[in-house]
Order: sequence, then structure tokens, then C-alpha cells
Amino acid sequence: MYIGHLLSLRIPVQIHPCRDGTLFVHLFAEKSQLYMVLEQFNSLTKYEQQDLLLKQGIYIAERFDGPFRIMLYQLDGFYVEVYFFNLYNKVAYFLGYDTTEVLEPYLAQIDVSDVLQEALS
Repeated sequence: MYIGHLLSLRIPVQIHPCRDGTLFVHLFAEKSQLYMVLEQFNSLTKYEQQDLLLKQGIYIAERFDGPFRIMLYQLDGFYVEVYFFNLYNKVAYFLGYDTTEVLEPYLAQIDVSDVLQEALS
């Protein structure tokens, strides 16, 4: 996590220069304060968003729409869709949601027939 991230999250920090030229960063935060909200995620650059999703996001599902492979992740208390442009093998953009409506297109992919069959037996 970069110091800019910490400052944008409004986490109190003390920065101490070390003799070798590096910095020691002391965080004054409870664990619950390290919870990111959607607005904070949206304020990050595309590369910071990608890095955060790869490190802390929970992959849920994927779907296809036209030229895009869309991957759904959960990050803290919100969902993020990653629009991956297959033709160029690159991430096109991220869309974040703080509602469960984003799950709707993925629900049709879940096969519950075995669970239903077992419940009815």
C-alpha cells in the first residue's frame, strides 16, 4: 500500500526517515479502519485498482458480453466488475457497485439442480 493510499483513507501516520534513506511508516489505526469503501476504490488509478483487486479481492464469477470477459470480485463491502478486453489482452476498466444488483447476470450460471433434487428427495 502506498502512502498516498493511507492519506486518502485518512489513516493517521507518522513517517520517520531512516539512516539508509528508507522511510519507517507508523500507522495509528485499528483494523476496522482499514476497510475500504467504494468511493475510495473509485478514486484510485486503474493500476492501483488492479493491484488491490489481485491482492485483496475475492474472485466470484465471470461472464462474457461482446468483446469483454467480465470478472466479478468482492472487495470489502462492495463488488467490482473487471472489464477485460480479450482482443488486446488488457483490462479496459473497472466498475464498482455497492448493491447486490450487479450479481443478477451471474445468478443464471449457478446450477442448483442437484441441490434441488436432493432437497426434494
